[in-house]
Amino acid sequence: MQRLVEDLLVLARHDADASVSTDAVDLDDIVLREVQHASERTAATIDAGGVSAAQVHGDARQLERLARNLLENAVRHTRARIEVTLSARDGVATLEVHDDGPGIPLADQSRVFERFTRLDDARGRNSGGAGLGLAIVRDLLARAGGTVAITAGESPWRTRAELR
Repeated sequence: MQRLVEDLLVLARHDADASVSTDAVDLDDIVLREVQHASERTAATIDAGGVSAAQVHGDARQLERLARNLLENAVRHTRARIEVTLSARDGVATLEVHDDGPGIPLADQSRVFERFTRLDDARGRNSGGAGLGLAIVRDLLARAGGTVAITAGESPWRTRAELR
């Protein structure tokens, strides 16, 4: 319940406040720290060997939330392995979180970023969230001029976030 209230407060603040922090932030440090935290909460292997240096402009706390939400979602749906990559090219940082879970049907791949969207297999009380984590990711990125999408890859579930 506390997590739901916190998520709702984050969304309400985003809706009410149009300001965006422009501090220089080492996104790789944030991602690696969140990978460490996620590794402590799962038996799955999390491979962060593809994380390279990437500096972006934004709010460090919001970027932590972005990385945490992507990783928590992957942990919730993975079978055994998660791969995290981060790269920077031409002023764009690209963060990808890939898990080996069952994937998302093509028809639902954009819908999972809407508020309160939960797919049928994620509805368990103990394992499913409130349907706000990926909506928060999308809102955080949109406010910073970035994007998030499910992309085709080696498995059906690869979340790709891009941030300038």
